[in-house]
Amino acid sequence: MSDDGSPGLRQRLRYRFDNLLARGTWAVLLWLGVVTFLTVLLGGLLLAVFGVSYTSDEDSSWLEDLWQTLMRVIDPGTMVGDVGWGRRILALAVTIFGILVAGTLIGVIAAGVEDRVDRMRRGRSVVIERDHVVVLGSADHLPFVIRELVHAPAPDRPPVIVVLADADPADIHAARRGIVDDLQGVRLVVRSGDPTRPSDLELVRLDVARSVIVLGDAADPVRPVRTALAVAATGGGVLPATTVVEVDDAETATRLVESLGHRVQPVVSRDAVARIAAFALRQPGLIAVVDELIDAPKVGIRISAPGAAAGLTFGSLVAGLQTSRPLGRIAADGAIELTPSFDATLGDDDRLVSVGADDDLGRSDRPVSPWSGHDPAVDTIGDTAHVVVAGWSRVGALMLTEWISTADPTSTLTLIAPADSEAARFADRRADDRIRVVATADEAVDRLGDGSLGVVVLLAGAGAGPAPRSSANDVDTDTLLTAGGIAHRLAALPARPRLVVELLDPDSAELASLTGTDDFVISDALASKFVVQLAIEPLRRDVLLSLYDRTRPDLVIVDGGALGLAGTVTMGAVVDRACEHGMLAIGWRDGSTGELVLAPPLSASVDWSDSHRLVVVR
Repeated sequence: MSDDGSPGLRQRLRYRFDNLLARGTWAVLLWLGVVTFLTVLLGGLLLAVFGVSYTSDEDSSWLEDLWQTLMRVIDPGTMVGDVGWGRRILALAVTIFGILVAGTLIGVIAAGVEDRVDRMRRGRSVVIERDHVVVLGSADHLPFVIRELVHAPAPDRPPVIVVLADADPADIHAARRGIVDDLQGVRLVVRSGDPTRPSDLELVRLDVARSVIVLGDAADPVRPVRTALAVAATGGGVLPATTVVEVDDAETATRLVESLGHRVQPVVSRDAVARIAAFALRQPGLIAVVDELIDAPKVGIRISAPGAAAGLTFGSLVAGLQTSRPLGRIAADGAIELTPSFDATLGDDDRLVSVGADDDLGRSDRPVSPWSGHDPAVDTIGDTAHVVVAGWSRVGALMLTEWISTADPTSTLTLIAPADSEAARFADRRADDRIRVVATADEAVDRLGDGSLGVVVLLAGAGAGPAPRSSANDVDTDTLLTAGGIAHRLAALPARPRLVVELLDPDSAELASLTGTDDFVISDALASKFVVQLAIEPLRRDVLLSLYDRTRPDLVIVDGGALGLAGTVTMGAVVDRACEHGMLAIGWRDGSTGELVLAPPLSASVDWSDSHRLVVVR
């Protein structure tokens, strides 16, 4: 610095030199070229001043001297034939400079190639795909979303999945291989970038995508909303494709729809998982039915154009569809009608809602079964009367609120928790006489000893010890250890209650069966399945919500014996008998083995036993 505080010449030169190098590899190469040229020029000038040359020819031209100097910069062996110490010293200096230039050049080129390879590995080029599904974000359940898309039925399976996330693509591929190793012909393309920046979104070509999935962010709940707004910005304020967005609360979901219109499908994943879990508490085996309906590679709910079924009555479809079970229809205005009148006709603009394959919509000679109103004599199996909950998780309050609001007035909810815990505060807020808090598991289990139907729920982290648990595997290990201990207590009761466990890691599912667990709910996996279902067909949201709502036709499990089912029966006979009691049969479950069969062909037969239960919509 000079006396007046202004930068000196040396600082100015260094500042400009640093700025030049900061421009990248090409700037460094340009700098090396200029320095090399000046060195060659200086060497030629010195030879000309002293009237000598590298060769024995004293009359060599200045251009020849420049050429010989350049050769010594490039090739150190050129100076071997030089004679005279003046020439040798100059040649040695030029050659040493050449060695430094060559070393620097190799380093610069290697660094430039490495940088380019790293950019290619991180994925910064524009994809050239069309009709692809774009997934934005790198949430923990990203591998589950990829799995659901890969395992979707052929008409719904995307040819390409493109992921844009602010993460290392190598890490994303490694996490994906831990959940789904075989992509079954689907190409997975990963690009590195910030999904909240429209400039980065240009890498994934949203304008030609089939649909977009914006994953939630537990650390930053606002980030998915910013991402959705950035997606809309790429389309001039309009979403370029159906966009499913995971948000943190219902209010945000409503505001998002008001802002972005009908193409946005907000999902409060925490609420969805809670509703599914609460639904599963109602009866044994319901969680397996729900899993079949929302799991892409399994049976699933189908919404299809009527095709050859247009003009047919709903009753004829129930009697005639061979490989799927019709549930209802969606009118042209979007109104959903499950279990409509058997005389209702499927219009050309209607959509058929069914379970199972939808490729067999021809006519059938089977007579239409008579339909009657609901038969109260056919009761559902094992409606849960009492629930005991240990632990607490992010879906705990929502799940229990959902269950207690739809449960029988005589039902009870017991929470095992300290007085100053979040579970205790939940009970205080609810101010419901059916909810009580106890300090120990023994007090809660004793309440189930009267033989009434009950279920014990262990929420994720129910067994957490004094040390904080960070990984899903650690949390599940503690939960399963607690489950094993409680299972021994339950086994001593006259009527053993069900044991339902919330897990975080799908790999823990196999261990759950060894601890005496009857059902388990994997939160991230359920959320991923629900999100993918909406990305494939947004109308499935309302159909699924209708099936979980007891005020509308809903999904239940009933005793087939009350319908007169016995011996060897076909699915066709099961369907007919269910219709006579005001129900639509969609499959059965063997309580002794846990085997679940949904939407079998009408010709499929089963040896009906006392352990078999009928899955119906009524």
